Amino acid sequence: MLEQILPPAPETEYPNYGKIETIVWDGDNTLWPWVSYAAPAYEAMCSVIAQESGKTEDEVADAMRTIYAEAGTMEYENLIQDLATRGFFEGMSSYNQHDIIEKAQKAFADVRRKKLKLYPGIKDAVEKAHKNEIKNIMLTDAPEHQARMRMKRSRIFKYFEHGIVALPSAELKDIHPKFQRRRERGDYDVKFASKAVNTEKPHSNLEEILNMTREQIRNHVIIIGDNPQKDMALVQAYGCRGILAAYGKPDPADLEKLKRFAPPRIASKNAVTSESKIKENSQGHIVVVNDPKDISKVLHFANYPLI
Repeated sequence: MLEQILPPAPETEYPNYGKIETIVWDGDNTLWPWVSYAAPAYEAMCSVIAQESGKTEDEVADAMRTIYAEAGTMEYENLIQDLATRGFFEGMSSYNQHDIIEKAQKAFADVRRKKLKLYPGIKDAVEKAHKNEIKNIMLTDAPEHQARMRMKRSRIFKYFEHGIVALPSAELKDIHPKFQRRRERGDYDVKFASKAVNTEKPHSNLEEILNMTREQIRNHVIIIGDNPQKDMALVQAYGCRGILAAYGKPDPADLEKLKRFAPPRIASKNAVTSESKIKENSQGHIVVVNDPKDISKVLHFANYPLI
């Protein structure tokens, strides 16, 4: 059910807006849930590292928390390498860094494979946009490599000809030979455009990203995301239209699990906390949806797709 009443007839509504030409989608907790798979995935990885190192899970979790805090993200791919540099594995009778990396990655990936799915109704919305010649692009604060792989697994990339824009990924240290072979084989290649930028939302330069003027963005772009302080603040900055994906708010229990492995500001980076609210601002127009299936209704995919 929509928290905000659907717009009245298009001929009377928002005469200062034009037809939607581009949809800027957030990824995590908008297209797919992140927290609900990440919480058990990090727990699984922590358990494996504890078993291999002989340390307790609490000791491992504390060490992970330190590494992720310094990296500024939980999606940091040099966890094992940095733990080793800090002497975390000293005392092991037969330490094999590549072996631990492989086991930890497998534990994480097994959970991700089971739990990372598109929200119901999302494929319908992006496919309809594509059929109506509306451009789909994903703008995310996730690292580029992780964002690329999630989009690839989602199988909706064919509707995103304009690809994804993400934050830079950290350079891998002492890459595992197995993963190097995957690179060389092209396992990580994607069939869509991908670009890294250094600026996080809501400070994204949409003029540069979309190759549009501020006026064009205001009139012809809609931003869809779960974060009031990032996605909807971007809507307000450009005075355009937005859909707040309220369904993306995580289960508090899952969020608490993540806080075991990273400080709150890092654990909540990919998620909305209960304290997050839309700032009071008259710029832009925002509709709140509690069900991803309602996005298509709000967009009015017919002759006049706008909110």
